[in-house]
Amino acid sequence: MKVFKIKYLFYVTFFTIFSCTNNTTSEIDNKDEQFLSPYKTVQSEEICQISVPKYFEKINDINPKAIIQYGYIEVEDTTKKNYIGDEIYVIVLVDYKFELEQLLGDSVQVGIEEFNKMCQENLEMILDDFSAEYEHPKTQTENNVKSIHNEFLGRLDEYLVYYQIGVFETDKGFYQILTWTLQEYMNKHKEEMLKMTTSFKEL
Repeated sequence: MKVFKIKYLFYVTFFTIFSCTNNTTSEIDNKDEQFLSPYKTVQSEEICQISVPKYFEKINDINPKAIIQYGYIEVEDTTKKNYIGDEIYVIVLVDYKFELEQLLGDSVQVGIEEFNKMCQENLEMILDDFSAEYEHPKTQTENNVKSIHNEFLGRLDEYLVYYQIGVFETDKGFYQILTWTLQEYMNKHKEEMLKMTTSFKEL
């Protein structure tokens, strides 16, 4: 019986995500774009927003620390023997810098590279057969926001899973946009996952 195989993967994740979409077009153009786009904007009130596929639905119980939680779970087809249904999820987590200072102490300086490494190590503890697509992911800066994009493969029990994670640093804190799906569906969702993990905007 299929019971949301990978839904609770990040239940004990210690870090959080934040995503955004930059738009400089006019209000009319924005409305047209939203109507035609296969994506919709979702947000955590007065904190941040990201873009997700329009077919995603809000899910409230993926991770208790997440400020945004959406996904898609395929309805099980019992007529297909040994069929593995499609699942894809995204959550946003945030770690504010003043909280990290209280936790780690003023003497410990954490930049986006160090924070990204902590996120990777945290995921590596959860997964078996862990591997990173980029051994040394590049730090990019856009609109004064630093970001790092990651892709990971791993195994959760008997399920092979694929992740994309966007990490962002602002003056306020560090944000993670975590997306994951089964490796069987990674090619189907890879472009959507990239859209989500690079769509960060702080409100």
